[in-house]
Amino acid sequence: MTNKKNGNIDSAINPKLDGDAHVAWAQAWSSISPETSLLAWVDWASHLANSPGKQAELLAFAASLSEQWMAVLKKNPANPDRGATAPDRSPVNDRRFNDPAWDQWPYDLFRSSFVNQTKWWEQATQGVWGVDPKHQRLLAFGAKQWLEMLSPANAAVFNPVVLKRTIAEQGANLAACRT
Repeated sequence: MTNKKNGNIDSAINPKLDGDAHVAWAQAWSSISPETSLLAWVDWASHLANSPGKQAELLAFAASLSEQWMAVLKKNPANPDRGATAPDRSPVNDRRFNDPAWDQWPYDLFRSSFVNQTKWWEQATQGVWGVDPKHQRLLAFGAKQWLEMLSPANAAVFNPVVLKRTIAEQGANLAACRT
């Protein structure tokens, strides 16, 4: 409906239309604002892009983590140099990896990859100059959630405890999950 005076749409319709759109948007995103997450990411990424010192710190940290990962990789049974001493494994403060089966190859490689990625992202999301503290917390939380979703402990094919149980129970443990 148009207003004869100025030709604009009737102002009584706008709030209702906006309200309906906002309700639909909130339902689509489970009441979590994607704009807030986007703003946090842009804040972090733009400040990181303008922080060569932090970038150098992250690059050096990635190199250190890569060296640790390569030491685990050298334990590969197919590696002729596997007689080399195993690297000192820093304690993993995650009960999902407490089973000794996680110390065997290739599961130690999966665990090491996950732990190193977690450490890198913790470092990357902290201490970037200029990032709003709320954005920093939101970004750190989001990165942790994505990493946790990709944990090798959450995928049966990468989890030695689940594989051992699946073999012992001839798959009954997996079938029980479907009920």
